[in-house]
Amino acid sequence: NFCKLHKIKLHHTTPKNSNSNSPVERFHSTLAEEIRCLKSEKPNENANSLITYAIIGYNNAIHSATGHILFEVLKGHINSNDPFELSNNRIISNYIQNHKDKVKTLYSTIKEKSQKRKECIINKLNSDRQDPESYKPGNPVYIKTKERNKAKPKFSESKIILDNDKKLITHQGIYHKSNVKNQT
Repeated sequence: NFCKLHKIKLHHTTPKNSNSNSPVERFHSTLAEEIRCLKSEKPNENANSLITYAIIGYNNAIHSATGHILFEVLKGHINSNDPFELSNNRIISNYIQNHKDKVKTLYSTIKEKSQKRKECIINKLNSDRQDPESYKPGNPVYIKTKERNKAKPKFSESKIILDNDKKLITHQGIYHKSNVKNQT
């Protein structure tokens, strides 16, 4: 199983939440933009070919967070030689023997870069962050509407039953304080 081999764990995200779906949305918009550019360059090419070219281009682009292309991250290959064209048995056996060390080094480098980037982002976000306001039971607040269109209001009024640190319990349900607007 591919996921077990690469230690990928399945996790679920909440719908319509940009904080958890942003990597997928970024990939989707990048792929759509690459296909749009390819379509203008090759107007007679069919859609399947354009998608294939776009994916090849995406997989061979250097990722900003890791500094490596996707193939290098998945396979641990960081030499300029294409590992699929190696024909000499000695080179192949050396490649296999050193593969584990290369992957370990590569993953530790990626983990360090990712951790540093994460810390920078968290520090930047926390620099002007304020602690969530505390609310008193019975006070009215406005809850952000999840599925909104032009006909529906952006917030709906609700009364607080209990303030539970980062979440508020109202008669409409349980809400995170980031989705609540104080009545002002």
